[in-house]
Amino acid sequence: MQRSMLVPTTRAAAGAAVVTETRESALLTRVGRVLTEKIEVEAAGSLGEVEGREQAGLVWQHLFVNRSPLSEASRGVLTTLHLLGLDHLVARRDLSAIQKWFKHQDQVLLGDRAFIRPTLDVVKLPHTLAGVRLLLEKWIDIIKPEYFMASLPISFEYPDENAPASAGTNELPNGAELLLQVLLPLAGEKKLPIALKFDSVRPINARYGVAGDGVKPSNVDILIKLCRNFPKVKFLATFLSRVNQHEVTVAANKFRNLHLYGCWWYCNNPSIIEELTRMRIEILGTAFTSQHSDARVLDQLIYKWSHSCSRQSPLH
Repeated sequence: MQRSMLVPTTRAAAGAAVVTETRESALLTRVGRVLTEKIEVEAAGSLGEVEGREQAGLVWQHLFVNRSPLSEASRGVLTTLHLLGLDHLVARRDLSAIQKWFKHQDQVLLGDRAFIRPTLDVVKLPHTLAGVRLLLEKWIDIIKPEYFMASLPISFEYPDENAPASAGTNELPNGAELLLQVLLPLAGEKKLPIALKFDSVRPINARYGVAGDGVKPSNVDILIKLCRNFPKVKFLATFLSRVNQHEVTVAANKFRNLHLYGCWWYCNNPSIIEELTRMRIEILGTAFTSQHSDARVLDQLIYKWSHSCSRQSPLH
């Protein structure tokens, strides 16, 4: 009796062991392929040299066909396509049909960014700080903005009181002069807040073009000095580096003219969104903006809101 009970049990265990071993072997084989797969460095580095549909095809093949789309950026694309009602095309991996759908959409919201010199030339303004201010005043009258926005490079430094100004009519003003002598005085006069973005490094891999930007912690003291020296200007701030978040949240608790907003770019990942939102609530209460409508590609806003809400809603 004992023998008849033991035999099936032993066979079942042996079968389970075989199945487990098979699965482990398959997993190890797959991991081995990933680790030993030949990386086409030159092909990846020259992606920026490929244009239009060919570039899209390469990205689609490598991120959505050859690999599982697990990263936040890849998941964001799938969420966007889902909310646009294109699941059936995604299921078929039909990139051509997806491109055809987008081609027939209204492109009125797309635009190109012009450099400041050609812009100044069009309206016949001098390439000076005064010319920049006149240009901004013209556009303030036209579009009636809610706030200014500027992205500060990692090299930005708050100038010392004795620092020399840019000399000569042919020398372009530096970023600090544009901010301190044009944007901030204008923001104060027009009672417009100014939104500042910190910590981006452009680029760390120039071969990737705009996709090659990186992140590095900047000095939060720069923002503190701005808040202290311009108490009548409302500063909206977001930091790209996770490292700076606690320090700047405490700073926002000390300055009435500082308001934190959003989880920008590399912080726009679900785990970091949850962490930052929880910390901000614990330190600031409701005196912050958890997410903002900012995206380099307009369609990113579709998934950004959906993914953010899934992490932020349980915290309230």
